[in-house]
Amino acid sequence: LFTPSKDKPPEGEICMGIVKALEDSYGIEYLIRAFKIVVDKGYDSNLLIVGDGSLRKNLEKLTKTLNLSNAVKFIGRVDNYTVVEYLQKMDIFVIPSIRESFGVAAVEASSCAIPVIASKIGGLSEVVIDEKTGFLVAPGDTESIAAKIIKLIEEPLLRQQFGKEGRKFVISNFEWELCASKMEGIYNDIFM
Repeated sequence: LFTPSKDKPPEGEICMGIVKALEDSYGIEYLIRAFKIVVDKGYDSNLLIVGDGSLRKNLEKLTKTLNLSNAVKFIGRVDNYTVVEYLQKMDIFVIPSIRESFGVAAVEASSCAIPVIASKIGGLSEVVIDEKTGFLVAPGDTESIAAKIIKLIEEPLLRQQFGKEGRKFVISNFEWELCASKMEGIYNDIFM
C-alpha cells in the first residue's frame, strides 16, 4: 500500500507534512514554528497536517498568528488508504515528537520514499537512520528542524537519495512477510 508516487514532478513548490494525532506528545507546534522559519527565509513551500485531536484549534490559531494560514492546510483524520495519497504529495516528512514508542508514521513515509526528519527519541531512532534515510534532531529544537528542512529543500538529490535509502531500509526490515516470519521464529523458540 505504501509506495512512492509515480507522477510527482521533481521541481516546484516543496510540500512537507506530518500524519499524526494532534496531541502534545507529537510536538506539532514545533513543526509549525520551524515551518515559519523556512517561509520567512523565502522558501516556496507548504505544510500538510493530516490528523485530528485535542490541539487542533490551538494549532490552527498558532498558524493564523504566525501568518501561515495560506501555506498550512489542516486535513483532519483520514483512513489508511487516504494517508497514502497524502504521503505521496509530500517531499519531506517531519515528526517532531516529544514522546514516541515505535514510529509507524516514519516507516510509512520511508516506504513511500520520503526523507524523514524526526526527533531523536524512542523508536524513531530505530526507524530513521540519521544522514542516510533522513535526519534526527533534538526534541523541541525548532531551529534544527528548520535547518534540516532547508537542507533538503536546497538539495533535491539528497532528498531523492534519502528517500531511496529509506524505502530500501523499510523493505529489508519491515516487510510484512519478513516480520511475520521473524515473529513465528520467536514463538517457536519460546514454546517449542
